[in-house]
Amino acid sequence: MAPAMVRNSRLDQPKMTRSRGKLPDTFYYLNNFQTVLGSIDRRYAALLSSEERQFIAHFSTLPRASGALLVRMVMRKGSLFRRSRLQYPEIGDAVAAVAPLLRAGWVDDSPDLDLTQLQKLLTTAELLRYFSGSRPYRTFNKP
Repeated sequence: MAPAMVRNSRLDQPKMTRSRGKLPDTFYYLNNFQTVLGSIDRRYAALLSSEERQFIAHFSTLPRASGALLVRMVMRKGSLFRRSRLQYPEIGDAVAAVAPLLRAGWVDDSPDLDLTQLQKLLTTAELLRYFSGSRPYRTFNKP
């Protein structure tokens, strides 16, 4: 990505900034993850558990979109995500991408949630709409 020249009006001296462009490889994070897995498999295979070796072998057979979605979820904060928030242009249909992950048992599409987990997933507007009768006041602070 080539830097762009921008004039700083106060000092009237050129200032270098980076323009935001499209990444040449939109699956860079998946490729990096696959590189790390391959390196671990080659160098430390004897130290891996059978479950870890199976994960590496199975991950390499996933469709590209499914592998990318799993890596995206692993990189996100937390372990619970709303389906509507898993929208990535390069992945496309998240429901189709998650299907192989569900079959592998790596994703749970109907986890049991406690109240704190539910509060973190719902918006404040949704909490007020669904639970307004359980609170004596109309303001609500998310955890």
